Amino acid sequence: MDGKQAPDEELLDAVQRGDAQALAALYERHRLSVVRFAMNMTAGNAAAAEEILQETFLVLMRKPHGYDRTRRGLRVYLLGIARNLLMQRFAQSKRVAQLTPDESDSAPVWTEPREDPLEYLEREERTALLRKAVDALPPLYREIIALCQWEEMSYEQAAAVLDVSVGTVRSRLHRARALLLEKLSADATLKAALSPATPRRRP
Repeated sequence: MDGKQAPDEELLDAVQRGDAQALAALYERHRLSVVRFAMNMTAGNAAAAEEILQETFLVLMRKPHGYDRTRRGLRVYLLGIARNLLMQRFAQSKRVAQLTPDESDSAPVWTEPREDPLEYLEREERTALLRKAVDALPPLYREIIALCQWEEMSYEQAAAVLDVSVGTVRSRLHRARALLLEKLSADATLKAALSPATPRRRP
């Protein structure tokens, strides 16, 4: 079987038959989505994100029949597993893992460099401050930002990951944005940094 071309469902059927290559193909196809989601949920903690990735695929390997094909795709299912694992960690530790000094120097996975170096630096500064504000949100609202904004999932897909109604997704996203606005209003430095930059006059 060509793992690069085969649909997820075919690869999952092969995983159920014990095909290690099919599992590896699914891992390569979906690992970035799981890692990105875990990074955004753990304040950029790369070690924690890697552990969540491994645990997520262990669940898939041990319980391949748990995937409901009537749901909205294997990516949604895997992110749902990752989300449950993260919530278990948060419940156990009662706090979000912090960045280590080495990890804090790495660029957030959801930023994109700009061609203009000055614009890129300003973008990075605003992005870091926005991450700070989002990281301060409760996990309930941080996950909705991660799914709908950074993973660009539809409300229906996010609802499937969280196992809630579409109305609940809309409500939580609205509340998350309101909380961010409150934080921006309360922090003058953050508000100024996230405001549109004043256009420069070229010499």
